[in-house]
Amino acid sequence: MGMPSINIIFRELAKTFEQRNDNGIVALVLANNSGMNPKEYRPGDDLDASIAKDAKIQIQFAMEGGREKPQKVICFFGQSEYADLDTILDELDNVKFDYLTFGSALQEDQKAKVTKWIKEKRESGKKVKAVLANTTANDEGIINYTTESVTISGEEYDADKFCSRIAGILAGTPLTMSCTYTVLEDAESCTKLSKKEMDEKIDAGEFIVFRDGDYIRVARGINSLTTVSDTKTDDFKKIKMIDVMDHVSTDLTDTIKNNWLGQYPNNYDNKCLLLANCQEYLDGLVSRTILSSASIEIDIEGNKKYLESKNEDTVNMTEDQIKKALTGENVFLSSQMGILDAMENFNIDIVV
Repeated sequence: MGMPSINIIFRELAKTFEQRNDNGIVALVLANNSGMNPKEYRPGDDLDASIAKDAKIQIQFAMEGGREKPQKVICFFGQSEYADLDTILDELDNVKFDYLTFGSALQEDQKAKVTKWIKEKRESGKKVKAVLANTTANDEGIINYTTESVTISGEEYDADKFCSRIAGILAGTPLTMSCTYTVLEDAESCTKLSKKEMDEKIDAGEFIVFRDGDYIRVARGINSLTTVSDTKTDDFKKIKMIDVMDHVSTDLTDTIKNNWLGQYPNNYDNKCLLLANCQEYLDGLVSRTILSSASIEIDIEGNKKYLESKNEDTVNMTEDQIKKALTGENVFLSSQMGILDAMENFNIDIVV
């Protein structure tokens, strides 16, 4: 029988349907061998004096944010060269965060382990993502940051040591915006790329920054996904769209766990109350211009399949009868949502 399950499945047809909420949380793993317990910092907090200088820079990078600041940064102080990576990932299982990243270089096998862990967590319902340097994952949960060098206060930071800055930008981007063209106010210069090179990197699922006149900016807010399908279209390449999907999944799951699971008889009236609860939340996202539209209802096809699995004859049943039928401990819901993207591509036709 296993544990009770709450599966919120998102598909994309002609239009998308998903969402998100407040600014995110960064989980930052540091290989400074300090033996400190995990520590939370919010933008503006003073850092512990005992933390090494390099680690402090990484924490400050994560707290810097982009369009806004992240909610907080949760720091894990690991062993040298992340020798205790397995232990840290186990600890992260029970921590609420949005973006995982590391303060220094990971070995290739460690990157593969983190990538596998992120994929497994997302499949099981924990909608987390990771910012990793030079990691071709072809997955919406991995942001592959590849800009070779960025200079801040005269110091050059390679891709491995700049992932914390990128994670802070992503966690600090509101759901109504994308991180595309976010200005890195603290950056002085970065590796120069031609327009063609930048286009090729973006098409390959690489997250990069570039010089735009007097500013260093994020090029495109994309993840590492490059292979699309009927259920994962080009929109799944966009960090904004995935953030919205992840947050609605998490919010609805948490609401159901806290207020519904195991607390009500599974009859039609209570299902209608649950739907009203979920719809109220979705309507709030529409009013905040995160979604263009949203609806949720009993999944008639899901009910039908359940009844047939119990050898019930549904051939002569009406849709209304199937909708109102008892479904044991199972609740089948179906939702359709339209996610509002951010303005990114502009075409201006000027006639003189």
